[in-house]
Amino acid sequence: MKRGKYKTNLENVFENALIKENINYVYDYSLRTKYGYRIDFALVELKIGIECDGECWHLLNNLHDKRRDVFFKSIGWKIVRFKGVDILSNIDKCINKLKEVISNEENKNYLKRNCTIINEQI
Repeated sequence: MKRGKYKTNLENVFENALIKENINYVYDYSLRTKYGYRIDFALVELKIGIECDGECWHLLNNLHDKRRDVFFKSIGWKIVRFKGVDILSNIDKCINKLKEVISNEENKNYLKRNCTIINEQI
């Protein structure tokens, strides 16, 4: 479990949607860095982090979130943030956006692998 005894309601809603769509994830993923940053849900192979942002906490900690996002980007991760109101009112829209991100990252990885192979053959 993370940051306490139970997952938040937002995380439960998002997790149920991930399960429904057969999207493999790691909950409360830690990169084991000196900063101790954790990601709500991680798609580790694609280096995609998913954050479920509750309004109260994230209004007060916006700068902290931006610093975290810059750090994750610097080590090759893409962070996707979903507002609590969006998760609760239209989880399907959130999941569709996530699927687009997944597709884009899979395409980038495919191109990287194939470009490397082509370059090695020349």
